[in-house]
Amino acid sequence: WLKWGSSALLIFFMVNGYIQKIIQRRIDKRNEPEFNISKMDTIEYKVEGMTCNHCKANVENGLNNLGNVSGVFADPDKNLVRIQVDDINDSEIKETVERLGYIFKGRLK
Repeated sequence: WLKWGSSALLIFFMVNGYIQKIIQRRIDKRNEPEFNISKMDTIEYKVEGMTCNHCKANVENGLNNLGNVSGVFADPDKNLVRIQVDDINDSEIKETVERLGYIFKGRLK
């Protein structure tokens, strides 16, 4: 019975981890900001070094503090940062990202 019980417990934890991952993705998708594209440009940058939700929040907060930025969405899984901005220089983004401790790889669009 110990063999069957431990196998059942292992399967339970594997299924639970998979379900938690699906739920977290749905929550992240719901929390993704909707950008108002009518007046502002949405620019995507490749930023490496984000490994968790704390990194995501750190990058989003740091870039939101820049002038002319009205929205930031960071995706650590894709190494992507999407910024809604009126007018900004890429060097400002690079400087801020590197000051926060992440690797700026450039503009995607």
